[in-house]
Amino acid sequence: MWYCDGCQDTFETEKEALEHEKTCQKAIDFVKNQEEEKKLKEKIKEEEKILLEEKRQRNREAKLLLQNKILEEEKELELFTYHTMTSDNRFPYLNIYISLLKFFAVLAIFGGIVALVISADGGFGTIGFFFLIYSFFAALGILVFSEVIRLLLDFHDNNHVNTKVKIKTLKILEKISDKLDK
Repeated sequence: MWYCDGCQDTFETEKEALEHEKTCQKAIDFVKNQEEEKKLKEKIKEEEKILLEEKRQRNREAKLLLQNKILEEEKELELFTYHTMTSDNRFPYLNIYISLLKFFAVLAIFGGIVALVISADGGFGTIGFFFLIYSFFAALGILVFSEVIRLLLDFHDNNHVNTKVKIKTLKILEKISDKLDK
């Protein structure tokens, strides 16, 4: 028993079913629909291949971009040596300011000595001695302030060196991890 694919009529022989399908509009439409579906499926497969290839291309480009960024960062980090990143090179005005503070400390001590000499000459030696002691404490305060600035600059230098050491260590650990993964 044979059936028409379009109208589902039954026939005794295959030849009769095929002859009927040539003239049956439902069978003709069924065949056309199957051909269209086949074409659509092929078109979808081609589009999927194109999209997959585009995705692979984007992934390759992203990977290359990441590698380029890593190389740029490595070049940039290599330019920043300890000598170029020291606080003396990065903050020269603070070094001038520290020198100026030291000059003011010496000037304060010198002023205290001058005040002692002038007041002792005028018969007010105790007031002059008070000015001398006051000038020593003022000079000490100024020198402490300049040393605090120097401490901050030294902290900056140490922080930079520690950061470079950490970056190098991380790179080495990444290489070791990659080798262990292989």
